[in-house]
Order: sequence, then structure tokens, then C-alpha cells
Amino acid sequence: MEFSERQLETLLMLSSEREMNEKMRTAVRLCNNQGWSYRLAAHKAGVTKQGIYKAMKKLKESHQIILQGYANYI
Repeated sequence: MEFSERQLETLLMLSSEREMNEKMRTAVRLCNNQGWSYRLAAHKAGVTKQGIYKAMKKLKESHQIILQGYANYI
């Protein structure tokens, strides 16, 4: 699942610095917006590939929570 640039920026804004540092945010942007592989993005940003998997999983979970909240609001 790819996020739109606006969705990604909102999700990154909601995640604290403790949850995801700037290097990881850069890696996530490379994977999501520029279509880089996790391996290349990890190397470029200086993080681990496993770390990117965990970060993307957390963002997807956050996105689902937001969508569920919106569905309950309607």
C-alpha cells in the first residue's frame, strides 16, 4: 500500500521523534514516494531494512485507525 504524499506527511507528523527519527522518515519517503526498494532506501538513509519494515507497518496501522475513526464519525 502506497500513501499519497499528503497522507504520508500527515502520518509522519503524527508520529513522534522517539518513534521515528529523521533518518527513518527519509527512508520511508524514498520507499513510498520515489519507489525505491527497502534495501536501497535503508542504505541511502543509513538505517536497517528491518527498521523500514517496522516503520511502514506502524504507519499502515496508524492509517487504518484514522480510517476507522472517520468511518465511525460518518
